[in-house]
Amino acid sequence: MYVDLNITWPTSHLNHLLPINNQQNSSNSSKKKPSSSFNQNQSNNSSSSNITQRECQDVWRGISNEQKERLRDTVECSIRLGYRVIAFNLIVPQSLDPSSLSAHFPFRADEPPFPDLDPRRTDSSGRPGDDDHGNGTIEYGGKVLQLSRLTMVIDEDVCGGGKGVYGFSSSQSSYLSRYSILSVIPLDLQSFNYSCLNLSNPSPTGIDLISLDLTSSPKIPFHMSLSTVSKAMKDEVYFELNYGSLTMSNNQTTIYSTSSFPIIKSSTNTNSNSDNNNNRRNLISCVKDLVRVTKVGKKIVVSSGANQWNELRAGSDLINLLNVLGISNENCLRSITSSPKSIVSKTLITRKTYKGVIMSPKVVTSIERIKKADRVNDKCREVDNGCSKELDDCYLIDEEAIRGLESAEDEEENKSASSSKKQKLN
Repeated sequence: MYVDLNITWPTSHLNHLLPINNQQNSSNSSKKKPSSSFNQNQSNNSSSSNITQRECQDVWRGISNEQKERLRDTVECSIRLGYRVIAFNLIVPQSLDPSSLSAHFPFRADEPPFPDLDPRRTDSSGRPGDDDHGNGTIEYGGKVLQLSRLTMVIDEDVCGGGKGVYGFSSSQSSYLSRYSILSVIPLDLQSFNYSCLNLSNPSPTGIDLISLDLTSSPKIPFHMSLSTVSKAMKDEVYFELNYGSLTMSNNQTTIYSTSSFPIIKSSTNTNSNSDNNNNRRNLISCVKDLVRVTKVGKKIVVSSGANQWNELRAGSDLINLLNVLGISNENCLRSITSSPKSIVSKTLITRKTYKGVIMSPKVVTSIERIKKADRVNDKCREVDNGCSKELDDCYLIDEEAIRGLESAEDEEENKSASSSKKQKLN
């Protein structure tokens, strides 16, 4: 069962939420110089519209039918390739308040974007679907579990928490707890260290993934120290390797910014093969550093970052790719199966429990149960043997005590008999 935690969610319909547009709108309104009563009515209408948006959430609001069909084709293709868990990833800049997205994203667990492709779906009567048996067991035949993810692009400004810079703060815990996964894309050394040392702490607003852009430059633009990375790995934070830049169209690349949504830019170079070769060279060079600091790739998760269905790849192809990059078969398989599944399990514990109480559940197999029972029986036998020895010693002590009492009674009887004889003689 393969897992892909990065299916890109459209953002073209969310540009009006950026603060730059808001500032432009405010400047335009100041030129018109409306009356104060008009401003009050406008503010009241905007506040009421915000309330209605919070009450009536619709993830498809503003998304075109073409984008929706493209997303559905991607989900159906992931099912054919053997994926059983995916996460729709919404990438936002640090200049955008995450809570302003509440009317658009994320979706509720019982209302996924494509209910007919999710194993948790219910029919019109509210009864469990064909794959949901109602007893907590779900069959994934022909379906995929759909999760929500929020990724924030950050730089050094997020460390100081300046004006107009947002992050994953405790004041947003009520909104952020609705997401299945939280992650960041650091663009410099300060934001990377801040992500590993501060944002990785287990909490309802703590991150689960650190995603890196490994194809934009021949080397990672900052040095990743072993101590900093070890702190994040200790907190069960994984590092994400996206292969989508290798499978995109020949003349397209994704540009990340802290002031706007990701932009897919078409290359002006007529020789598109050279761009692909550069991306491959950059990826191989950067992955070597990532494998080095993550202890031979033990905390790496591989995702697609796909914008359309033809950018996905099967699990066997990914294993071959990672082998070429110097990662062992065991870690390759773990990066697309057990590692992303452990992330999902961790988020359910930290965000869906009371005050983020953390407990690492352990699945005990039948063999482990038998071994544990044998160990318990051995200890019981040792205790029984010790108790039997103690009882034997007690029996010996009791027998000696009884013999002593009997000898003392015999001596007293002899003394009394001898004294009676003396009295008779006298």
